[in-house]
Amino acid sequence: EGKGEGGAEAKAGEDGGTETVWWGCTLARLAELKGERGPVWVLAYDQMTVKGETFQEEERQVSFTAPNLLHDLDIDSQSPRSLGDAVMQWRVAGSDQELGVLFGPGDYVVVCREGEEKRHGQVAELNADGTCHVVYGEDGDEELSVNQRLLEADEEMERAAAEVE
Repeated sequence: EGKGEGGAEAKAGEDGGTETVWWGCTLARLAELKGERGPVWVLAYDQMTVKGETFQEEERQVSFTAPNLLHDLDIDSQSPRSLGDAVMQWRVAGSDQELGVLFGPGDYVVVCREGEEKRHGQVAELNADGTCHVVYGEDGDEELSVNQRLLEADEEMERAAAEVE
């Protein structure tokens, strides 16, 4: 039995930004050995209060799809939510491990590859393995699987989009 924390980003705060909330959980049991995205585990999440709202204990079925990433299969089954809503970061409980930004659908990004010109795009989808489907603005070109480590926030485009709204 392992103790961990699942990170959920909530669009909250007076500035409209996101806030990461780490939820305590325990790896309860193996539910299925050969799920669509690998073994399916049951996580037992602790009761928690966030900004005055209490969330009860609950169990969720997940697959660990990449280092520090889990895919919440219960969210994935609730149509029409995007897969990006079901992919979350996790870490060992009590860890101060800093995990990188997890970009998701709608985020403006710059793809930075060594020796190549930076490309500006927008995340169309977050894949279960943590890679992103990126559509490039300059020519409509796209890549289906861009590693998160190659992405930086395109703050200029985010500001421009916020001004239009």
